[in-house]
Amino acid sequence: MPFKLWNSAETLTSSDVNTYLGKQSVITCTAATRPTTGLIEGMTIYQTDTDNLWFYDGATWMPATGLQPIKPTSVTNGSISGNVVTVGTSVSSVTVNGVFTGNYSNYLVQMTGGTVSASTDIWMRLATGGTASTTGYYGFLVYGNVGSSTVLGSPRNNETRWSWMGGALGGQLTHAQATLYNPFGATYTKITNGAYQSSNEYGNFNGEHRVAVSYNGFVLGVDTGTVTGGSIRVYGYR
Repeated sequence: MPFKLWNSAETLTSSDVNTYLGKQSVITCTAATRPTTGLIEGMTIYQTDTDNLWFYDGATWMPATGLQPIKPTSVTNGSISGNVVTVGTSVSSVTVNGVFTGNYSNYLVQMTGGTVSASTDIWMRLATGGTASTTGYYGFLVYGNVGSSTVLGSPRNNETRWSWMGGALGGQLTHAQATLYNPFGATYTKITNGAYQSSNEYGNFNGEHRVAVSYNGFVLGVDTGTVTGGSIRVYGYR
C-alpha cells in the first residue's frame, strides 16, 4: 500500500482514513486485543502486555525481528519494571517466570550489577511454572584468574544445575550473559556464549540440558551466601 500525499483542499474520504491512516499506523493493544479483521501485510502493533513490536506477515501476527525485550509474567525474590527484573536483598535465588514462549526460538539472558556476600558460583536452572528442573545439566566452564594469571577448565556433567557464572568475590558481581537455544521447545536446550567477568576472574560456559521438556522460565542462584540487587534482562529473537 503506497504512501499518499494529499493536495490542498482535497477531500479526505472514509476509505482514505481506513487505508492510509488506520492500516498504516502503529496500533497499541494487548495480545488478546490484536486486530483480527481488515488485516493487511505490514500492519504493525505495539503490544503493551509484552512491551514489544509485532507485524502482520499476510497470514499471522509475528514478533518483530532482532532482539526483543521480554517482560516476565512474575518473579520471586525480586521486582519487575517493564522488562527489567531487580534482584531483592540478601536472596539465595531469583525465579523469573513466563519469559520463554513459542514466539521466539532463542533468548539472551543478562545479569548486571549486584553484590554477593561471599566468593561463590552463580548457577542457572530451567523452570516451568516456577518449578526448576534439577537433573541432566552438561557443560564445560573455562575461566581465568587475573591475579594469578592462570586459566582453568571445569567439566559440568549430569549436574543439578548449570554453573553459568563462577568466581564472584564477596562484595561484588560485575556482568554476565548467556544465549539459550530453544528453551520453550520440548527438546534439549543448548546454552552458549555464557560469559562473565568480575574484578578477579572471567570465564565462558557452554553446554546443554539433556531433558526434553518445554520451559517458560529459569532460576538464578548462588552456591554460597546471598546476592543483593542487580538487574536481570531477557531478550528474544527468531
